[in-house]
Amino acid sequence: LSCGPIDPLSAQTRAAWWSRFRENDRPIDVFRFPWDSVPPEHGAFVLWFGRHTAWDHGFFLAAVTVLGDRPFKVIDVTGRRFPMKRRDGSITLTQPAPAPGIMRPEDFRTLLGTERALTPREKNEASARWRALTRENARFRIVSGEGLVSASEDYFDASILDAVTTDPRP
Repeated sequence: LSCGPIDPLSAQTRAAWWSRFRENDRPIDVFRFPWDSVPPEHGAFVLWFGRHTAWDHGFFLAAVTVLGDRPFKVIDVTGRRFPMKRRDGSITLTQPAPAPGIMRPEDFRTLLGTERALTPREKNEASARWRALTRENARFRIVSGEGLVSASEDYFDASILDAVTTDPRP
């Protein structure tokens, strides 16, 4: 949820937007939200997320909003460091985790059982932030000092152009 439309937050809207950037005619079928596929009678969700990546932070804010009063817990991996064995056998710590999708399987095991419920204040703040982002419905969302914020379509242009050279590259 770091780029593309989020108002309305629907798989069809997001798939249609992303289809504009594809070269083939195959429909996009990867836009499914976990809260759509697990019925409430299956119990509480555990949301694993990190605040240092826009896609994860966006997912967290959206999930908190969509789940509403449905029971769920969270495991925030933001900045967590995990023991890692070096080649020489010594132990060091990993770099701080930005998101679960970048973590090693063994790191997940160390966090099992640490899930917690959000406080009502945390839920309200997350939902308010998501509603603000939805109203803005910008094409990009980025992580800033204030959390997840909207960004214009040309936000990354200068960075991309700085990386371009006139010299041929293999």
